[in-house]
Amino acid sequence: MRNIGNLLSLSNLEEWVKTICTIISERITKTLESSVNFNIAISGGNTPKLVFEELIKNQYLKNDSWKKVNFFWVDERMVPINHPESNFGNAMRFLSQIPANFFQMYDENIGLEASIVNYCKQLEAVPKKGNFPFFNLMLLGMGDDGHTASLFPNTKGLLENKSFVICNEVPQFNTSRITLTFPVIKNSDELLILINREKVKLLHEIIDYKTNYPIEKLFDGGTNITWLYHN
Repeated sequence: MRNIGNLLSLSNLEEWVKTICTIISERITKTLESSVNFNIAISGGNTPKLVFEELIKNQYLKNDSWKKVNFFWVDERMVPINHPESNFGNAMRFLSQIPANFFQMYDENIGLEASIVNYCKQLEAVPKKGNFPFFNLMLLGMGDDGHTASLFPNTKGLLENKSFVICNEVPQFNTSRITLTFPVIKNSDELLILINREKVKLLHEIIDYKTNYPIEKLFDGGTNITWLYHN
């Protein structure tokens, strides 16, 4: 059986969302006892939206703490922020209610190349460990094909080991996406991988060495990983 980190199974969706919010708020509170800021990178999709809504609605943190939190994005589609598939736009519908600091990954007003350059400059706000940014926490998901961030099977981005941010071409979906690279993701202090119950079967296949998915590249980095899913 493969060691892929900690597995945390919750009884239902509500408990799952509240547990994720509790972990996030506890990590922020503890880190701010000894650090000036807390740096977190978040993914898109429906799962984070549930978490953001709960975080804001039930006030897990006070504004004084939120002011010291820097939100970055793990990946992004090249669409305007008012587009229904914009990770930044979807998250900000909830997160705009708190006084945190937000770093947009793609800006349609300046285009792809300038957005990547600008985002790399923004990453300078994150302390480094070794040659790469050191995030306190990163929220990830997992696709049906075993991808995480926008690092899909059989794409060039899987091999990138120097850049912080890339535009990864995804031929199978006839698209390209901006994404953090595996060296940055694996350099995080802690990863929370959030999956719904439909992905539990896939999770067990990974544990039993029955797969060869992009997300498995995380397991050789020595990063603290927790998987959260619900029944």
